[in-house]
Amino acid sequence: MLSKHKPLRTSKTTVHTTLSNDQIRQLLQVAGEDPSLQDLYDVASIVSYTGLRRGELENLLWSDVEFDKSRLVVHSPMAMYVRYVPFDAKSRQILEALRNRDPEAVFVLGKSPQQVLHRVRRQLRAVAWKMGAGRVSL
Repeated sequence: MLSKHKPLRTSKTTVHTTLSNDQIRQLLQVAGEDPSLQDLYDVASIVSYTGLRRGELENLLWSDVEFDKSRLVVHSPMAMYVRYVPFDAKSRQILEALRNRDPEAVFVLGKSPQQVLHRVRRQLRAVAWKMGAGRVSL
């Protein structure tokens, strides 16, 4: 006799890996040596050196970068607060290079931050997989 009950749905769970400090160093080294991975290097460096979240970096404006105070002004529209994120000399160097690459851009990641992050996500998956780090996400 057939059961009238629907089978239980099983959820597809994707396990994402958190990179260790050594793996982050390895990722930055690989990305830093390959000019085609420049976006990955820039984003991974900024995120790892400052602790910014992906959405915060995506929405970061040049007007939010205070070079004179070595800090980023991060606006949170959801929580309606502002936080100040200090950055070091290496982050300053990367931010200045980004600024010089596209001086007319309003956003730190250029005219289309969404496209940059989409490209970075693909690059990150490929590099992390080759490193044996499994599935990681930004």
